[in-house]
Amino acid sequence: MSEKYGVTTRDAPAAVSATQAVRVGRLVFVSGQTGRDADSGELVEGLAAQTHRLFANVDAILAGAGCTNADLVSVTLKFADLSFFREVDAIYIRWLPPASEVPLPTTTAFVVSGLPGGALVELDAVAALPELT
Repeated sequence: MSEKYGVTTRDAPAAVSATQAVRVGRLVFVSGQTGRDADSGELVEGLAAQTHRLFANVDAILAGAGCTNADLVSVTLKFADLSFFREVDAIYIRWLPPASEVPLPTTTAFVVSGLPGGALVELDAVAALPELT
């Protein structure tokens, strides 16, 4: 069995009851991220701001693991309200690398009855570390 390693960075909010990410072999499993500020730990205001902040948090965690959003293989988005989908999806598409450069990750999105701390959107993901050349 592959060893598993915790991935942490100060550039994303500390996880309360989990590790920011766990690496097993070449896979990196990113814990659910919301729009919390890395320094204060407070949730930023508004859907667009929370979405941009959560992507910055994910970028920081992926960098700490040695990869980028181009290495994502699976993403799960959770919304506090279905009406948020269109706005978040527009920001998500701009955050991802162009599909002409890398295969886009599989993506699942659904509505939940509540998110931690009153967040409006949450994302968890799996990335595959690039092979060394």
